[in-house]
Amino acid sequence: MRASITGRLLGRAARAWLAAVALAAAGAAQAQLSLPSASTYNSVCASCHGGSLTASRSFVTNTAFLYAADRAAMEAAVAGTSMAPQIGALSTADLQAAQVFLRAVRELVVTSSVSFADTLTNATSTRSVQIANLREEAASFSTSIGGGNAAPNEFQVTASTCGSSVPAQSTCTLTVTFDPAAAGARNATLSVTIGGTYPSPATGAGNPRQVPLSGNGVTPVPVFQANPALLPLATVGTTPVSGASTISNVGTAPMTLSSLALTDTTHFAFGPANTCSNGLVLATSGLGQSCTLQVVYTPPVDGDARTAQVQITDNASGSPHTVNIDATSAAIANLVLDTSPLEFGEVVIHEQASLPARVVTSTGNEPLQISSVSVTNAVAHGYSVVEDCTTRSPLANGQTCSVTVRFQPTTVGVKPQQTLQIASNAVGGTASVFVRGAGVPVPAPIAQFDPVALDFGAQTAGWDYPARSVRLRNTGNAPMLITAVRVEGSGYTLAQASPCGSSLAAGAHCDIPVRFHAAAAGAPYTGAVVVENNAAGAPHQAALSGSGVAQSMPSLVWSPAVASLDFGDVAVGSSSGVQTAVLRNQGPGDALLQLVNAIGTASSDYLVTLSGCALDDVLLEGASCNVRVSFSPNAAGARTAQVQVASNGTAPAALTLAGTGLAGPAPGLELSATALDFGRSEVGSQSTPRELTLRSAGSGTLQVTGIAIDGPFEVRPRTCSQWPFSLTPGQECSVSVSFVPTSTATGSGTLLVESNAQPAEVSLSGRPEEASGGSGGGCSMARGTTLRDPTLWLLVALAAAVLGWRRWQAQRARRA
Repeated sequence: MRASITGRLLGRAARAWLAAVALAAAGAAQAQLSLPSASTYNSVCASCHGGSLTASRSFVTNTAFLYAADRAAMEAAVAGTSMAPQIGALSTADLQAAQVFLRAVRELVVTSSVSFADTLTNATSTRSVQIANLREEAASFSTSIGGGNAAPNEFQVTASTCGSSVPAQSTCTLTVTFDPAAAGARNATLSVTIGGTYPSPATGAGNPRQVPLSGNGVTPVPVFQANPALLPLATVGTTPVSGASTISNVGTAPMTLSSLALTDTTHFAFGPANTCSNGLVLATSGLGQSCTLQVVYTPPVDGDARTAQVQITDNASGSPHTVNIDATSAAIANLVLDTSPLEFGEVVIHEQASLPARVVTSTGNEPLQISSVSVTNAVAHGYSVVEDCTTRSPLANGQTCSVTVRFQPTTVGVKPQQTLQIASNAVGGTASVFVRGAGVPVPAPIAQFDPVALDFGAQTAGWDYPARSVRLRNTGNAPMLITAVRVEGSGYTLAQASPCGSSLAAGAHCDIPVRFHAAAAGAPYTGAVVVENNAAGAPHQAALSGSGVAQSMPSLVWSPAVASLDFGDVAVGSSSGVQTAVLRNQGPGDALLQLVNAIGTASSDYLVTLSGCALDDVLLEGASCNVRVSFSPNAAGARTAQVQVASNGTAPAALTLAGTGLAGPAPGLELSATALDFGRSEVGSQSTPRELTLRSAGSGTLQVTGIAIDGPFEVRPRTCSQWPFSLTPGQECSVSVSFVPTSTATGSGTLLVESNAQPAEVSLSGRPEEASGGSGGGCSMARGTTLRDPTLWLLVALAAAVLGWRRWQAQRARRA
């Protein structure tokens, strides 16, 4: 009877135990919790307990059985009870298994020990302790940590998944932390005191349960790392080359770079991309954990290999640390030359002009041999060259020679752009400089009248009217020598003696005032202004005309007198301010205004309006009105016109309107070369890159939209950005062009720069050669191009066999 009651009670405990066993298996890796196995015990006890392991409270209190040292002691502990026959029927191993399980019910199962990984003194490590309750009721517990050499709070219980009581048939997890205050091994003991109605064991595991805790405190230290620790730098000639290494702190404390020093500062220097510096502190993680150590190598003239070290002093172990540098330079000839265009400007035909010599400097580590110096189409356009480069060659590193270009045009006009070409064995091949110039006529004055005919119109006979002027311009490029200015014809006189003086400079002008007095009405009056000078076609004349009438004719004049309105520079598409000329009727009589407007080649650029009077209205004798003019240029350049006044009276003197339209910024593109010759290169290899400079030569921003290339050539950005990109006026950048022959069939091509300026082309050429030495490919036992190659088919069969074997292995692994 008693056995059946306790069986029902402890059947539930057994199920809790089995659940705990499964839970422990899942969490054993972290908690190290070990629960007893009862498979054998279950199989033996199933006949009495219905297939479930059971244990009664009274049996758990039988400490004599639980802690018996041998079989005899176990049998003695149950002597005289209903369990004695069953105990006697069990094997010693089964009894020992029963002991383990019943102790677990009584004592609970607690993680045996906890060991923490090495922990920094400024960090915290976390581990778990598990308590498994196999009882039919909740088990309360309390914890404390002490003993060992750990300081207070170095080990702490910081959390519990069940508070201070483990529910029946459940597992509770305690979180234990290790926060070492100093470096070194630490240990302590976690005491777990078990409560509840189950009696505590008098012997055995004891209560509280003792869980040893251990850990090791580690002091944070920085650790230096350089990747790579060896910088191999290779270049050609004396062209600088750079390399970089990443300096990192892979330790647990900040690393301070006290100093960085190069053992060779003659050929090595820190580059512009270098971010490592004296006093820099590298963190243990994140963006500040590393810096870039960039070193630039400038090869010596002798071309010998150079080695150096960057010595870095820091607070990490092993300081100072070193980054080794191995640098090499292939021997080449090279030159430096000012490649800005040779601008002669305007040169008088048949006169010779020269510009300062261009100096060629040998900068390679191989002698520079200059084979020719010439200007393209020199004879046709008047260019010649004086140089000592071909006679002084070869030039050692640092030696120089000079080239002087002369320009003597024989015809007038802007000459097509030509190129100064210096051919040599330099790595860049032929060096090029643009040459520009224009031929202008021999200086001479040119006389021009404005207007070429002056009509005084109808004037009242016997009246004196204000003088009107004709303008003499010197549009030539030399002073005009004036020997006489006179007026011919009846009724005409000069209003001023010697109005132009004895000389009129190039581009200058003077006004010659003329009076007309009609003595009688009727026949027309004709005459001329005559100027004797040294300009071709002298003497020069401006025709005069007028007539006398009997009736009174009002005379219109500008008051105050004005001959021109100058609006200066105005941007195309915008408008100037308004300028005003006062129109006055001197009489006699009233004047009927019929038309006031602008006439001439640029008349549409000027707006003429009236203020104080109106067309088809009368301007009374002695009255005035304002003629208002504004300038809105429709095109760039000088824009001229005249104000026209038509009435029933005498027209006022000519009023010239002048202004200059300013165009918007214009982009321009200039290339450092029009042709690049790469010389000989083996098929399948890449030539030494050539540099091509692009310069924004206009007044507006240059927009480069693309750089296209055809033929066996490649182009890459050097200092230019990846296209499309922009260059402001005067700014320049360069690209790198290489010859990459794939066959001996062709060695020519074209590079095209597309932009918002005129497209620019560069001719590319090279001489491909068959590769010397080495094998031309894999071996074969077949001849010609036949597909019946036994070697090829053998390789195909082997590949198929390997693939089949791998698939068989994969299927075998899945079945296993």
